[in-house]
Amino acid sequence: MATGMVLLIGGQPAPNVIPAMYSRPSRLLLLHSNETAEIARKVAQFLAPADGGEHIRVDPFELLQIQRALDDAIAKQPNYEWTFNITGGTKQMAIAASLVAQHRGGQLIYLQSDQNQSRLLVYDTKGGQLRLARDEQLPPLLTLQKYLELHIGNYIERTPPQQNEFERAVLTALRSSTELDEVVCNIVPQGISGNIEIDFAVRIGTQFGVGEIKKKASKSQGIDQLKMLSGLLGTYTHSFLVTSQALHSNDAMLAERSRINVVVLPCDETASLAEERTKQLIDAIRRQLSRSP
Repeated sequence: MATGMVLLIGGQPAPNVIPAMYSRPSRLLLLHSNETAEIARKVAQFLAPADGGEHIRVDPFELLQIQRALDDAIAKQPNYEWTFNITGGTKQMAIAASLVAQHRGGQLIYLQSDQNQSRLLVYDTKGGQLRLARDEQLPPLLTLQKYLELHIGNYIERTPPQQNEFERAVLTALRSSTELDEVVCNIVPQGISGNIEIDFAVRIGTQFGVGEIKKKASKSQGIDQLKMLSGLLGTYTHSFLVTSQALHSNDAMLAERSRINVVVLPCDETASLAEERTKQLIDAIRRQLSRSP
């Protein structure tokens, strides 16, 4: 029997994309609200199902309406074996999907990210009883390029004309590291309005991070940019602010509240970081990317 997957679209695309990439269903049903319609479009475009996927717009907080809409859609497609991904969306959407799955005998799946691992929890609902059928550790499915494209669309890598020695030294250390799976530097999104640039992005396993490099960082120099990037890249992305000077106490508190990892690398004006500073930088990134965002 052909397989289908129900995706509950919330504010982050990755929790829906990764299980679908792993399971490769032949049909997608995307449940979304007015506010998440654009994310649903991005998810469908990224996964590129042959028929474009079926989109169902709901009020994300009206449990009974969601349940009826989803059950009606599933009932019209009896030739599919359905899996319901309850990782995204609202709690009401997850409850409704769980009820429909139990009614229709489908499986529930949940993507759990922890300790640099992505695990897919698969629950069987047959017989009206919920039981854990499988707990699978997923391999890295998204490259850094695909992760960036999923969130910001097409981009180019362009070295800014006024890049200082500290920035060059940090980027050289990142590019040269063998402990990072992937590094992309000087990222300029092409489909987003505004003067947006990302100094670097990194991947270790299934975890991703982005960073800004400022010789002297502050709210307007690094922190605001990373807060804005967090809105684009979502809560599954770690943020790093690399600076050569300690932050002012107010800026340090703001960075902590914004979940920005500050890495202070005191150094002189040279084209390369000292060995101990390079180790400090890479260790800070590795340590953070071994945790959940």
